[in-house]
Amino acid sequence: VLRYAVIGAIMGFIVGLLVAGVMDITKPFGAVPSIVYYAVIGALTLFGAWEGSFTGFSNENKKISLFHNEIESGKYLILIYARKEMEDIIKTVMSTKHPEAKLVAEDEHFYNPLTGLKRV
Repeated sequence: VLRYAVIGAIMGFIVGLLVAGVMDITKPFGAVPSIVYYAVIGALTLFGAWEGSFTGFSNENKKISLFHNEIESGKYLILIYARKEMEDIIKTVMSTKHPEAKLVAEDEHFYNPLTGLKRV
């Protein structure tokens, strides 16, 4: 959801800039205070984020979709979000406490919804 909301907000901001620019050039309502242009940009940015979140609800998570077939076959997926300096500790704990679990992917960013995973 977050990924599509961010993309929608960016698109809404760009459309808002275009609409505000056209309004400034054509002046369909006559002379208006500059706050009106900011309000148009803000409203379209929020609308884009709102619409993008609906798109996010209707789509499978981009990062989890890599494991769709495994999840459908009954396997489990454990996501661990941790900082880079905790990586060795987490790998040690997982290998000692859960030797049946295997590392299948890593994300080079702590949490960035716009990036993809690298399968191991």
